[in-house]
Amino acid sequence: MNVLPYECNLWWGSRRESLEEVAARLFRLVDGLRRLDPAFSQFLLRSSGRPALPNLLCPTPLTAEGSVELLRRSRTYYDVPPDRVWPELGFSLSSTSVERGDLLTMWDLRAGVFESDRHHANSFDLGLPAKLVANGATGNCDQLRRLLALLIVVLDAREASIDEQKYESKHFRPMTADGKALLFPWVGWLTYLPPDLVGKVSVPKDIRVDRLDNGGIIATLCEEPFTIDNPEHMRRARAMEAAVRPIQS
Repeated sequence: MNVLPYECNLWWGSRRESLEEVAARLFRLVDGLRRLDPAFSQFLLRSSGRPALPNLLCPTPLTAEGSVELLRRSRTYYDVPPDRVWPELGFSLSSTSVERGDLLTMWDLRAGVFESDRHHANSFDLGLPAKLVANGATGNCDQLRRLLALLIVVLDAREASIDEQKYESKHFRPMTADGKALLFPWVGWLTYLPPDLVGKVSVPKDIRVDRLDNGGIIATLCEEPFTIDNPEHMRRARAMEAAVRPIQS
């Protein structure tokens, strides 16, 4: 997603899940987003399965049965034989909101991928509507924390952040010594640390920390929209990067 300047990114590793398990997550995901903000009310869905979904309007509120049917059509198949499901590749759905302007949003979901050694085998990426990231609107940062917390719980994500696209580029991210890979977990405007890593990171005192029910935390660099053009924002980002360096890989 390169259209919207801010996005929410969540990742987790290889995890085998049935159609029904992923459908339950999809149902809670779509319903939770809809309840959180009107910008997430209606989506046009696409899939890479066969037959592909031809910009199907996702009904909201989405039913549990509707979630199962959407995912049934989002399976990946072998080229030969063409009617055989490739289960290790899980499920894949993409969407664009019906709304435009400052309510434009889109998301991509990859779930149920297993027998993969990739650290980010499964993921959810959500482009944030401009209305949710209004300049100077500190109240919207509370909304973004609620959004991130909701997605972490629904998807049982290992890593999560809300990022500015410019800062997300390799020019601003810490990389491995050979300069070939980004270090994870990476730091965002908002950064999630799971329970087992919280005690290993000393978050700088001027960075807000909110503790989640699962024992994890969300660290927020600043209440106004983060930008690489603001020296204070970048100072805080570098301080948070240094704090998480011991746990990065």
